[in-house]
Order: sequence, then C-alpha cells, then structure tokens
Amino acid sequence: MIVIGIPLALKQFLQKRLQDAAISLFIFVGFFILAQFNISWKILIPILFIMAAVYILCKEWVTTELGEDEGNSTIHTIESQLPRPKV
Repeated sequence: MIVIGIPLALKQFLQKRLQDAAISLFIFVGFFILAQFNISWKILIPILFIMAAVYILCKEWVTTELGEDEGNSTIHTIESQLPRPKV
C-alpha cells in the first residue's frame, strides 16, 4: 500500500493539491498499518464509514457556506454578457 500511496500523494502535493495528498497518505498508510498489525475489520469498518460520512458532510457544508458551488454560474453569466459576433 505504501508503494502505491506515496507516489500518488507526491503527485498530488506537487500539483498543489495539499488536501488530497493528505487524505491519500492517511488512507494508504492506514491500510498499511491495518495489514501489518492485523487489526480487526469488525471494529474498523464502522469507524471508517462514519469518518467518511462526516468528512463528506463537512466538505459539502463548507463549500456551500463559502459559495464555491456558484463558480460555474459566474462563468455562464460572463459568457451571456459578451457581445455576439456578427455573421
């Protein structure tokens, strides 16, 4: 898992996607630790699902509160204001 995770996180880091790189490292190193120390999946699966759900809800709430979802409508508004070329 580390062989796959570190190059992926490095690529994301170099593309200035720091949040994605941190999440990738967390996931791949976490799976490595699970496999290395034989941690029970019966305990871990519910915890992972809950953490993923909380992350998705928080990320969705932050993007809607900051108005980042409206980026595409701004582009559409600008395009509609441009003069149309005469044919």
